[in-house]
Amino acid sequence: MDWLARLDYARTVNTNFFWSQFEWLLMQALSIVRVPLFGWIFLALVSGVFISAALQNPFRSGRWKHHYFLVFTHALVFLAILSVGVLYRVPFPDPTKPLLKENAVADWTLNILFFLSIILSIFWVYRMRNLRWLAFFVVALQELFLLSALFVAGMSISGDWI
Repeated sequence: MDWLARLDYARTVNTNFFWSQFEWLLMQALSIVRVPLFGWIFLALVSGVFISAALQNPFRSGRWKHHYFLVFTHALVFLAILSVGVLYRVPFPDPTKPLLKENAVADWTLNILFFLSIILSIFWVYRMRNLRWLAFFVVALQELFLLSALFVAGMSISGDWI
């Protein structure tokens, strides 16, 4: 990229544009629960969280340790994925121009964030020894939304919208 193209890109990606696109991608990622199959999976995972929380009683006499709240750091990976989708998006294609290639850095970043989320999921289910069922359902619920964010961000960086 030459200097003028970078300057033009910097003007295009200002804060108003970033937050409006981020909000749009967030709504697209969260709307996965409206798809019937994923809606049923969402309901099963939410009911699993409530049932396992009721059965395991995590806040009873020291079972819940303070560092267990870090299981919600998965949300940071979710936000990072959406940010990559906004920053490296391919504009909607113009039929008069050739198709743009997706950014290799963005593709690698999404792959790394995906594997990081899988590693974090395994780590937290392992780490929360006394509350593994609760940890499994919480992490699986976060992974559902994280995979939908990966799907939306992947479409954003490739320009191939379904």
